[in-house]
Amino acid sequence: MLVRGLGRGLVLATMLVAAGCASSGGGGGAPARDILSWQGQSAAALQQGLGPPDAVDKLASGETVMIYRWSNSQIYGGYAVSMGGYSQLGTQYVPTQVVSMNCQARFTIGTDDRVRDVAFQGNSCLQEHR
Repeated sequence: MLVRGLGRGLVLATMLVAAGCASSGGGGGAPARDILSWQGQSAAALQQGLGPPDAVDKLASGETVMIYRWSNSQIYGGYAVSMGGYSQLGTQYVPTQVVSMNCQARFTIGTDDRVRDVAFQGNSCLQEHR
């Protein structure tokens, strides 16, 4: 009986974590997609998911490169830490630090109008989405 109750609690906790992850996407309510998962998708689906690209380059081969850029800032720190977990040993303040998170993603669209290649550069390409 205890194992069954524990199993239900574990399943409920897993479902809550999954729900939290699914709702952590950008503003539109839809969960953000991993940018690598766009490979093989149509150019229309890409634009529907990410919006209009920031730049478009036409290649001599007939392929198209759609470039997307996004950035945001994250704030870390702004709290005090007790040394060794005991305030009697002293408290150290961790100052606030603003970190800029940036990404540039390049989607090569083949002549068949599908994403043939995904390349990205930056420190926020896999965590954050446009």
